[in-house]
Amino acid sequence: MNISDRFIGCILGGAIGDAYGSAYENIAQENNSDTTYYPFGKPEIKTPEWRITDDTQLTIATCKTIYENEILDAKFFAQKYLDFYKARKITGIGASTLKALQELEVGGHWNLVGRKGEYAAGNGAAMRIAPLGFEPILS
Repeated sequence: MNISDRFIGCILGGAIGDAYGSAYENIAQENNSDTTYYPFGKPEIKTPEWRITDDTQLTIATCKTIYENEILDAKFFAQKYLDFYKARKITGIGASTLKALQELEVGGHWNLVGRKGEYAAGNGAAMRIAPLGFEPILS
């Protein structure tokens, strides 16, 4: 297995995990108790659907940024994420990412945009970091 195969496996594995996890995010749990009263009817338990989220889409943006720029600079990543946002290539955006992109769009500095404190405790950055480990083969 060469480094290109590992890179592809890393990106595909991340996308599959993202899609699998998204199927179970924010869904109602079935209540097996017969004592629960539902005044408007028992909620329907939906079959989970796998969908990639903004994490996979922004991982792709990360890969493109590395490929297109000789020097890795955070402003390039912020601009590529903003380009994806403006082109409507991102779905299911989390609150922190959405706030950051909206602030970037009106001229905010990449280092100062987004949510702060306990409300910024997402895992999006961890989801998008994998391509940086493969930077030499992407550039």
